[in-house]
Amino acid sequence: MGLLGGPPIGGLLHDAYGERAPFYFCISFAILVIFCLGSLIEVRADETLELREFDTELRERARAKGIEYSVPVKTTLWQIITTKRMIAAVTVTTLEAFDLSSLEPTLPFYLRERFGMTEGQIGLVFIAFTMPTIVSPLAGWISDRYGAKILCSTAVTMCGCFMLVMSIENKPLWGIVLNLVAIGLSTSSFIAPILGEISAVVRRTGDRAAYARAFAIFNMAFSFGMLIGPIIAGYIYQHHGFKWNCITTACILFCFVPILIMWMGDRKAKMEDVALYEREEEERRMMMAEIKLIKAERRAAEELNSATLYQPSA
Repeated sequence: MGLLGGPPIGGLLHDAYGERAPFYFCISFAILVIFCLGSLIEVRADETLELREFDTELRERARAKGIEYSVPVKTTLWQIITTKRMIAAVTVTTLEAFDLSSLEPTLPFYLRERFGMTEGQIGLVFIAFTMPTIVSPLAGWISDRYGAKILCSTAVTMCGCFMLVMSIENKPLWGIVLNLVAIGLSTSSFIAPILGEISAVVRRTGDRAAYARAFAIFNMAFSFGMLIGPIIAGYIYQHHGFKWNCITTACILFCFVPILIMWMGDRKAKMEDVALYEREEEERRMMMAEIKLIKAERRAAEELNSATLYQPSA
């Protein structure tokens, strides 16, 4: 929403209040975000610290009761990134960023040259890109029910087809808008299950401390797509025009579909992921309940010691 909502908001502010208005808006919005982030209370972070603090005692008490908690596993960044399912997730992330960033710098020039549109009008056209993001929850539901493989491979293929349609010359403005809606719809669909896929990869490794590294890989992949998209699209647009820019983007999308079909999680993998997640959550709840019991026992022992220490001698 941030990437796709920026162009229409920036364009309208530019036309209404001048070229500095979008920058003032960004500064104000950044300050608001910083304040909101500073106000958040990370309950799960506190729970993680407690689990680490009481880990040894929890395992001793569990063994005494005949319960065996899962043993933490250490993995390297290379082990995570070379997992086939992770490679597929990184590929989808890069494709999504590439798809967005290849249109963002070239489409405004195309609309200005073809229709003589202003910044504000171009921003309004980009709303067609933004609106389809409302289907992301539906895409997530499809991924939860049928797995990410069928959703991502289908959506990437459709996005490539719509990019080919976008390359058709002399389309009316309403045709371009409808095409952008279709591209935004497919793009929003194939990025929806990616964070779940990355979480599943980390969960299967057994390394509960690897989530930050895995999501860092996600950010790197997105940044890489945002980096190469404008460079490739700008070069092709400058030398061959908007038509071949769209065709090139479509070909790149098609080239990576086989990786998604081979390596992304299917329905069976999704069911296994859900079962593993439920087991982990149940184990976490048991451990947190045990920590509360340990704390209560310690407080009771401290109160008893204090009462014994200050009890007047007969």
